[in-house]
Amino acid sequence: MSNNPHFFSQFFIELEALLPRFAILNRELQLLHVQSQHPEDFTSLSQAAIQAMQFFTLKEGDLVLMNEPTCGGLGSGDLTWVTVSNGLVISFRNSHANPWTISTKREDEGLRIPPTPLRMNGELNSSLLDILCEQGASRCRSDEFKKSVMNAIEVLRPLSERIANALRIRPEILDRDKQKSYLTFSRNYFLKKVIDRIHGETRIDLPLRTGESLKLRVLTEDVGIKIDFSGSTPGQKLFIPEFWSQSAVIAFVMDQMNEKEFFNQGCFSAINLIKPQQSFLSTKSQPALGPAQRLAVPTIWTAMHLAFYDLLPKSFPAPHDYFPMQIQWSTDNGVQEFVLPSGSGAFRERESAPSYLLNKNHQTSLGIFNRTSEFEVLDLHERKLSAQRTSTSGGAGWSLKLKTQKPVSIQWYGNNIKFPYRFAKTLTAIEPAEIMINNEVRSEVFGRMDLQVGDEVILNSGQGAGFNS
Repeated sequence: MSNNPHFFSQFFIELEALLPRFAILNRELQLLHVQSQHPEDFTSLSQAAIQAMQFFTLKEGDLVLMNEPTCGGLGSGDLTWVTVSNGLVISFRNSHANPWTISTKREDEGLRIPPTPLRMNGELNSSLLDILCEQGASRCRSDEFKKSVMNAIEVLRPLSERIANALRIRPEILDRDKQKSYLTFSRNYFLKKVIDRIHGETRIDLPLRTGESLKLRVLTEDVGIKIDFSGSTPGQKLFIPEFWSQSAVIAFVMDQMNEKEFFNQGCFSAINLIKPQQSFLSTKSQPALGPAQRLAVPTIWTAMHLAFYDLLPKSFPAPHDYFPMQIQWSTDNGVQEFVLPSGSGAFRERESAPSYLLNKNHQTSLGIFNRTSEFEVLDLHERKLSAQRTSTSGGAGWSLKLKTQKPVSIQWYGNNIKFPYRFAKTLTAIEPAEIMINNEVRSEVFGRMDLQVGDEVILNSGQGAGFNS
């Protein structure tokens, strides 16, 4: 039997090839590990498992489905599943449609599914599945929805076999004392990491273009780091589900601490997060999920970066804009989407291979416009930075110019934050994300417009700030 904490991590790595997005909890519903592909996954996956176990007594191989955001789901495009395997509670996700499809009306999003038992005692509830296929996936075909369901069911057997094989080699994974020691080690390890790197206190007050005010206080303490959003106002146009904002904060802190291995309840307990229950960061119900899906993480991460810039060493990149420029348009073959990287994304590979970066970081490239007849690409270039030391810059951002070749309806999301003036004396000004249609800057954070043949669209993704030279 090993006392090495990496022993647990090796067990979790064995599941990653089978389940790219999953959380594992013990029978006491303590999070042992989360494997995330998106910032929203960090705590929402474990909350989904907790919600399912509170509603139902699950046995080996039972399967609960949900997408309801207040229960830990992500909305109609992503399906969240909870099952029990070899004494462990596991939640995981798969997608049946583009989860980021823009919607500003609640009725456009399809059925929100609370924790629902779809497979119990080895039997699939076929009648319920038929109802969900007809009503629960308004933005995809029913056969796509059903295929996603069947894929989740097909995962159960190899999942159970893989966990059983791993437990035969490492049976102490199920030992409660070992689990407790692992979580305690993780907390102490991560707490030391935080205290060694972050020092002091800072406050941020940001007016949002969607109408809300985000107030943030970050304070390091002996027991961890306090992230306090007290004073943030209720939602006007932006309503973020509670578990999404919690996940975004944890994801940002873990990223800034450069954590690569330990993602569990022990580490997360070193982050004391305070959100007023009536604020836009703790919304219990949403008129529509589209704005939150697009704006939640960039809004929170931009604010967090501004705060951490005051607390971290000055080698920490200067504040920058996390908002990419995103557009969608309808075609005969469905909805197409393009994401233009923000300055922070563009900076990482900017010197060597900007075109490769578009593919690497956003799973898309200008090739999408070559496969559609709606747009002609007129120009793509990096936005010009002046008087900046690039070692501290958040990046130049991108500018993309398009011309419509046929009538098309587009939808977009842009920047939701104006940077504080207090940086003006030490940092160069930055240019935010924006969309221009026929040389007119659109002021809406999110919007849609019907375009005619020959209309010109310019997308500018946000730049990062940098020190004045």
